[in-house]
Amino acid sequence: MAEGVEITGSNDAVEKKAPHDAVWDMDLFLNNEAALNYACFSCGHVPNKCMSDDKYKPYCEACAKPLVEKGVAIQATPFADGRIGELKLKCKNKLTDPSVPVVVPVVVPDEKAAEAAADGAAADEKAAEAAADAAAPANNECTWTGALKDWQTHNDGECTFTVQQCPHCKAYDCSKSLMTAHDEKCGEKSIPCELTCGQNVLRKNMESHKADDCEQTVLKCGIGCELELIRKLKQAHETQECPKRIVTCAFRKYGCTQQDVKAEELEKHDKENEIRHLQIQVQFLQNSVQDQVGVIKMYGGNIKELVEGWKLCDGTQGTVDLSAQFIQSSDDDQKDPENYALCYIVKTPAQ
Repeated sequence: MAEGVEITGSNDAVEKKAPHDAVWDMDLFLNNEAALNYACFSCGHVPNKCMSDDKYKPYCEACAKPLVEKGVAIQATPFADGRIGELKLKCKNKLTDPSVPVVVPVVVPDEKAAEAAADGAAADEKAAEAAADAAAPANNECTWTGALKDWQTHNDGECTFTVQQCPHCKAYDCSKSLMTAHDEKCGEKSIPCELTCGQNVLRKNMESHKADDCEQTVLKCGIGCELELIRKLKQAHETQECPKRIVTCAFRKYGCTQQDVKAEELEKHDKENEIRHLQIQVQFLQNSVQDQVGVIKMYGGNIKELVEGWKLCDGTQGTVDLSAQFIQSSDDDQKDPENYALCYIVKTPAQ
């Protein structure tokens, strides 16, 4: 069909079917008669993209597809699309609120009532529709009207009834005007921690985050002092500051055996063990000096019983010769050359 040729046909006789994605609902158009000139010959609604056969009958893309499969010559009609774009219609958007449940009344069958309803079914239906229209809120649908070609701009921009999908949960679809309210409670939205710890967490995980991870959550000291402090400072308090923490006595290295001293009791422990601490410190220092390599000390007993690392100062094995000052041990029967009442021994390096 040549561009500019008007499509024709008696599509006013077409039985209108339910609207679908490939069409505009006929009921949206302000001038239904003008819109009817472009209505699809199959479904009875105005096409989003108009197609036509060789007799210039209009079809929507969805209804044209099976015709093409049957071999019918179908082509696009951009001229008709242009004319359709000038048609006036009202915005098709209505209030969409998933939070409001749809209540379906349950009617209990009654024979007499059923007979009465059957007699005036048509009248009752019209009355019910009128009552529903009267009860419907005035602001449950968009009031915008304009050219079809301008509807998309209106829908994408200013229309508050446009249905949007929540970008966080991907499961909540509602009118644009209601999205802010949903956004403020959507559990899948990532939000800053309520305790300002600096982390972002999913709203649904906020309580578990505060309970298990948040460094700003206030906790009680786990050792027993009952101090309340934020998690960030808790470990340092329990290991360095808490008066109930177990500490090591400063004299432990000298031999103090007390192991369960609390920080708050350390001063008392030191006072109660002041003399004992001095004794074990002196003993430790004496043992340290005696065990130094090269130390010479007096010894009485059998040389064979010397502790490993100690040698007799007899001038052998690199030792100084002090044998002139040795006093041999003796008894009435015999003398043991390795048994001394007094001799000198020296600490040697470990072999």
